[in-house]
Amino acid sequence: MKLSDEVISTLRDYIAYSRDEDGEKIALILKEYQVFFSRWRSRFDDSDYFAREQAADRCEHTTSWAYLYALSSSVFDHARGKNDTIGRPEYLKDNVASALRLSTIIHGQEDNFEEYVNLYQRRYNRHFGN
Repeated sequence: MKLSDEVISTLRDYIAYSRDEDGEKIALILKEYQVFFSRWRSRFDDSDYFAREQAADRCEHTTSWAYLYALSSSVFDHARGKNDTIGRPEYLKDNVASALRLSTIIHGQEDNFEEYVNLYQRRYNRHFGN
């Protein structure tokens, strides 16, 4: 799920020349992506990590990627004119839950993820100020 350097460069150009709230939100989404991707890569650098990983860790990791999916989906929905703003908070929790339902990892464990979905909703509210 790594973004190419070209995509990151394009997003940075948009952020640099944007004079609206959308540029700020895209900057926050890009920051979230970079933090999550760095954390994810560090887990792969630790050869014993996955042997020690607990079910709660898998729930959190899976939800973090569903959160990024929901954030990026909001950018595409906005670009297509489906939403008037990026990252509408009232849709985030549903979009994260929807992305999780697409994952075969959580089949039969939906209740285990509710805590993490709520955690990322609070994270979104904190970072995006909604």
